[in-house]
Amino acid sequence: MLRMAVCGILAALTITRAGFAQDLPIDRGVGKPVASAVAVPGQPSLSLGSYDIGPLGYQIEEFFVSRTSSSYKLKGEATEDGKWDAVPARTAPYTTRIIVVLPMAMDVVRPVLLHYPAEKGKAVGTAMIVAPGGGFRVLMMSYEGEDIARRLNAMGIDAFVLKYRLLYTGPGAPPRPAGRAATPAERPRRFTVTGSYKAQAGQDMIALAADDGRQAVRLVRQRAGEFGVRPNRVGMIGFSAGGVVTSEAVFGPAQTRPDFAAIIYGVGEIKEVPNPAPPLFLASAADDALAAGRTVELFTAYRKGKGPAELHIFQMGAHGFVNKGGGADHFMDRLEEWLRVNKLLSKAEASAAAPAPPAASAKTVAEAGGKVIPIWPDRAPGSEDWTQKEVEYRNDWDKKTMVRNVTTPTLTAFLPDPSLATGAAVVICPGGGFRFLSWQSEGTEVAQWLQARGVAAFVLKYRLMKTAASEEEFRKEMAAFFASLANRRDRPSADNAPKREAAKDQDKPRDASRAIPEDMRRIGALAIADGKQAIKVVRRHAVEWGIKPDRIGIMGFSAGGMVTMGVVMDPDKESRPDFAAPIYGGGTGGAKVPEDAPPLFILCASDDQLAAISSARLYSEWKAAGRPVELHLYEKGGHGFGMTPKGLPVDRWIERYGDWLGQRGLIKAAAPRR
Repeated sequence: MLRMAVCGILAALTITRAGFAQDLPIDRGVGKPVASAVAVPGQPSLSLGSYDIGPLGYQIEEFFVSRTSSSYKLKGEATEDGKWDAVPARTAPYTTRIIVVLPMAMDVVRPVLLHYPAEKGKAVGTAMIVAPGGGFRVLMMSYEGEDIARRLNAMGIDAFVLKYRLLYTGPGAPPRPAGRAATPAERPRRFTVTGSYKAQAGQDMIALAADDGRQAVRLVRQRAGEFGVRPNRVGMIGFSAGGVVTSEAVFGPAQTRPDFAAIIYGVGEIKEVPNPAPPLFLASAADDALAAGRTVELFTAYRKGKGPAELHIFQMGAHGFVNKGGGADHFMDRLEEWLRVNKLLSKAEASAAAPAPPAASAKTVAEAGGKVIPIWPDRAPGSEDWTQKEVEYRNDWDKKTMVRNVTTPTLTAFLPDPSLATGAAVVICPGGGFRFLSWQSEGTEVAQWLQARGVAAFVLKYRLMKTAASEEEFRKEMAAFFASLANRRDRPSADNAPKREAAKDQDKPRDASRAIPEDMRRIGALAIADGKQAIKVVRRHAVEWGIKPDRIGIMGFSAGGMVTMGVVMDPDKESRPDFAAPIYGGGTGGAKVPEDAPPLFILCASDDQLAAISSARLYSEWKAAGRPVELHLYEKGGHGFGMTPKGLPVDRWIERYGDWLGQRGLIKAAAPRR
């Protein structure tokens, strides 16, 4: 019965797919299907199937509640009576089964493109070549092929699914070598897949597939007018092995280089970044041992080479984004935002930026939100003799509330409606270079967002440097301060750079956090002490405020991110947060990541000259320590965006934070649809 059901599904899929896309051979233009042997450029003739692309196989996977699976591979070719030889790869005594049939292309010897044109009324003139993954042995033609093409069509993009040449795995092919899988550290920087069967013997299959990818770019660009797309808007997206094909095209010759590219959980050899470099979108999952580390390495190298890039490392998803329930489920939403900011969806309806919330004073917000709570029983230790007067003012760029000359640290509480409360709490540390606090954009507006979703939020007013009493003198001080930031730009660590780069940069700061002036370090120590005390206060009053003492986190922006990481790295268990989120700021300072370090959510803009590289490094340090971590690096946004709309995808950054809180069960209401 199972075989009959499977055969019925296969037949339905085969019939339905016949009208989906136009088959374009990329080596010789449009032509009739070849009946038997196919000649591939640079490769002797192969006779591997009765179709020009080889037989179409299917993989049946059985997914279980425990997320383990039992898989079957259907071997051979369908006969007229519809019988297939189903061979179980492994069995297990599970009872609850959901059968999913996933179409795969196997034994591809004639590379082709399958054209999925966008509707004429929606087409924006952009094309994207889709390279599915499958370890260069199969191609996952559904969720990494047609499903992606259909989603791109919905954006108005013409999609071309690439069937690139594969290693032959059919009857007579040598078995895959046995033995344990290599660890990430053991894996070579350049992966190789060498043919061993008949005409493929000794051939570099990755090189052949890469040639197919570059040829696909050339063909779409040459025939752009026929397809109704612009020749300077031909992009590429690749998954796993298809990501390797995509990266080879990005680092390859200019005439076959895509105008933009997206690499999803798959990175090839990292080469010299081209100039000009096409915009690059990168996504992987932190629990993907195959791709996460290499994805961060590619981002770091690309940004060092002045290439525009955006990076998303979701905490969960695994390879293939098969672990559901986290931010990886929405990676195509992130891609759509990125395409829009790069003006590749120019005919699509622009997303309206959310209106800026009305400015509110710290006092008004305190009255509406709840109590203002002093965190120290007496005067804060270390600043008992401070006499400067706290000042509240509006900034010049978005007229939002700021605070300076803080001497008495407090928490401003935003407690949720009891019917919404999840028992989670977050201490929020606004930024401002330890000279002021971006009280509204990085404080109260964040707190209100969390409060509306059932999370108790507490905005921390931590101690700051003394600034001039008069507004005129203060403006002069700030002008000098902002000018000094240009000399503390974030740079890759020389520890991981080639020796020639290390020698060239030995007189330069490694990153902004290591170039902080001594006066900022001194005040930073007091601010971190305030952050630790804030966690203690919330934990001690947890029952009173409807909070669970093991669900208390901290987040901070810029200098507040430094406060956040200072609290996280401290060994004091009483003040250790249960989760943390440094936003465009903060690092380990070279210290060892604690063995019980909390889960981390890291977010920044790739064009942030102060924090982008150090944010990527922080992710790598957390990941190397085996601790839970998620990273998002938007291509554009600069430093200090907070909750102020900029008309960019980064405007929705807090929804990514909400996704992350949601997968940890810390937030009640789902974030608005992206």
